[in-house]
Amino acid sequence: MEEAKYLLDQGNASVTEAALSVGYNDPNYFSKVFTKLEHVTPHDYRKRKKGNESSLQAKQLITSPVYSRSIQPHS
Repeated sequence: MEEAKYLLDQGNASVTEAALSVGYNDPNYFSKVFTKLEHVTPHDYRKRKKGNESSLQAKQLITSPVYSRSIQPHS
């Protein structure tokens, strides 16, 4: 399942492609097993990972020295 999670993390493989890549011939069965093991559907797993990446990128931008200097009030 780690390989499937990796493929979903990368965002290039569909759920069907991830299922086939890790040996599941039936994407619906793969989704059922994935959901049971990970407590989230493959689709929601991908969305959650992308959401976390976006939040992390925004946080990094806000806390970057260049951005911080540009928003400081003038003395």
